[in-house]
Amino acid sequence: AVGDAEFQKKAIGKMQDVSRGDGRTVLFVSHNMASLRSLCNYGIVLKNGLIAQEKTHIETAISYYLNSSVNDFEEINIVERKDRKGNQSVKIVSLSILNSYNKNEINVDTPLTLKIKYISNLDEFIGNFLISINTETQDCITFLESSIIDNFKNRFKKEGEILVKLSDQFTLTPGKYYLNIAVLVNDEIVDHVQQALVFKVNEGLFFSNGKLPSGKGLCLVKQKWEIINENN
Repeated sequence: AVGDAEFQKKAIGKMQDVSRGDGRTVLFVSHNMASLRSLCNYGIVLKNGLIAQEKTHIETAISYYLNSSVNDFEEINIVERKDRKGNQSVKIVSLSILNSYNKNEINVDTPLTLKIKYISNLDEFIGNFLISINTETQDCITFLESSIIDNFKNRFKKEGEILVKLSDQFTLTPGKYYLNIAVLVNDEIVDHVQQALVFKVNEGLFFSNGKLPSGKGLCLVKQKWEIINENN
């Protein structure tokens, strides 16, 4: 749960060596689905200190955890979420998909446009809004950050709305995803909400012929292929 990536890699490697080479049982407690999947054979899901899912295969445990946690978050409006971090001098009161057609659902041929609404107890502030787009297993697909965008003034009024438009050259493959969002003021996190928005991507006509790649990737990218006959 702590340390840099290299430290985590060494720690997980050591646990694998102990469990496989020394014949010991390792109890690994984490919210990191990728680590659980790579390290564990079985899982137990806890909720509010009680067993919600008895010992079962790790994939079954992960699926149960993800479905139950996503359902919990979907039922609570983001402004009412208590599991947020920071002093809320700036607070996210809504995060939505502007061009969704059915309760946060879009097609693969629909460019993703997000709308953020915030309030603040500051008359004016210089801030940085960050959003990560994640798979159900908490793998980050891409990271959006306001401070790195050219010609975008990161000086904000007491309250307002922000639009974030992704390129139509990029889209996610069909599936369920969620967004984490954070606000920084003077490089300090003042509001951070995980799984702030859960949404679904359905099939569509991203490519004009309506087909999708046969392999399962995380995103779709417009492509141009050419045959070059150097000898002609």
